[in-house]
Order: sequence, then C-alpha cells, then structure tokens
Amino acid sequence: MIKTCKNCDNALPRIAAILILALVFISCGKLKSFLPKGDDVAGIEIEEASSNEMQPTEEMEEYGDIAGKVQTLPGAEEQAADEALARRSAENKAANEARTKREAEERAADEARVRRETEERAADEARARREAEEQAADEARARREEIYAAAEHTQESTTLASGKSFRVVVSSEVSTRTGRKGDIFEATLDENITDGIRVIAERGSRVRGLIIDTDDGRGKGYATISLQVESLTLVDGRVVNIKTSTHTVSASTAAKDVGIVAGVGSRGRAGVAVIARDTPAVVTRATPMTFRLTSPLTVTF
Repeated sequence: MIKTCKNCDNALPRIAAILILALVFISCGKLKSFLPKGDDVAGIEIEEASSNEMQPTEEMEEYGDIAGKVQTLPGAEEQAADEALARRSAENKAANEARTKREAEERAADEARVRRETEERAADEARARREAEEQAADEARARREEIYAAAEHTQESTTLASGKSFRVVVSSEVSTRTGRKGDIFEATLDENITDGIRVIAERGSRVRGLIIDTDDGRGKGYATISLQVESLTLVDGRVVNIKTSTHTVSASTAAKDVGIVAGVGSRGRAGVAVIARDTPAVVTRATPMTFRLTSPLTVTF
C-alpha cells in the first residue's frame, strides 16, 4: 500500500496551477505564428498595453477558469462549507423558533380548552343544582298540595253532649208587656262554649232565641215569660240550629232582681215584698240566663 504525506497532498494544487500558467504562456507564444508576414502586415497594428495585457483566447479562458478553480478550491470549499453550516444553523434556529412558537400556541390552545371545559363543567353543575332545587321545590309544593287536599277531605268533628249548659244575655229587653209568643229575640253568649279542648263558640257570639210562652198573670198570679235558644254562631262563623231547655222568668223573680219591695205586707208586717198583679215579667240585658242542650250537638270542622 502506497502512503502519501499530508504536505504532498497540499502541494498538488499549487503544482497544477503552475502547469496551467505555463500552458497559458506557451499558448501566447503560438499567437505569433498566426500573425501575417511582410507586406501583409501593412495597415495592421498590434497594440500592446503597457501593462502587458492581451486579449484572452478560448484556451486561455478555459485554462484560467481551471486555474482559478484549482487555486481557490480549498478556500472555496471551506467557505461554502461554512456558509452551508451557517445556513443550516439559521434554518435549524428558525425551525426551533417555529417549533417553540407552535408548541407555545398548542399549549395556549390546550390551556384555553381546559378553561373552556372547566367553565362548561361548572355551568353543567350549576344547571344540575338549579334543576335539583327546582325539582325539590316542585316536590315540596306537591306534598303541600297533597296535605291540603287531604285536609280538605279529612273532616274533624266534636260533639257537645246533651245537658251542656251555657249562659246568654239578651241584646235588648224582653218582657210580657212587649213580647208575644213566637216572637224572636236576639242575645249573645256570656261565656265560651268548649268541648274541653277547643272553643266551639266564643263569648259575644250571636245567639237567636224564641219566646215560647207568655202569661200576664191576671187572675192567676205573677206574670211569666218562657224563652228558648234556637241557633248559635260557631267560632268559624257558621250558624247551627240547637235545641235547648226553656228558661222562665216571672214577675216576682224580676222584681227581686230589680229590687221592687213594698213597705207594708198584706198582714201589716214590715219588710215583706209586695208585687202588684199587673207587674210584667222582664228580662233585662243585665240578667244572664242559663240554657242547657236537650240533644247532642255535633260540630264538624
């Protein structure tokens, strides 16, 4: 195997350049053989530049190009390699910048997508909560309506037993002098009527009654008037018919209630009440009357 030294390889381009120059000079010498001789040169002048410049021939140009290429081959390759390396570096840098920009844009797009998905998820959760609240409100409303409907269909009742007593006072005076049998009188409750737990009719509620009988007492004794209660206003405003006992007031009772006393009795003894035969039986607003139910009263609420 033949080994070559590095210095010899570096000298080859120089040797080649020298040979090319030699060929150029030889070619220039050949030009004289092509020039006209004798009289043929009349009127023809060959100008030579002071700087020894000459018109290049095709061979000279070809040799010059080759020489230039040979002489500049190592530096041109290095320069071209450097330029190519610089271009590749610039291209790599531009590609890296583009890739970095693209990655940044993709990352920003991913973050925007994540934010959008988070917002959509939050909106879905808020919508679900709102729907759940509306459903709960609808269910509560339905339960209330069911309760109200059941309450409307479920009626509670209570019964006041026969013999239940209550007091009333007349709204205006009733007497045998002004009242007749069958007349109606107005009165109000003087106390609450209860079943032991709840109030059935409140004090002051309206009561309506009937004069059952009157007697002026002429030839028979003292005048009397008998009353009964026929209707009662309940605590909710309804009016119910009732049956009660009869309450009788006589002139003597009325006289004692109002303090009518004569000074001398029939036998002349002092302090004995004397009531005239024509004294009417009177029920005043200041006189409470007690009545009792003669039949049970059932009240439905």
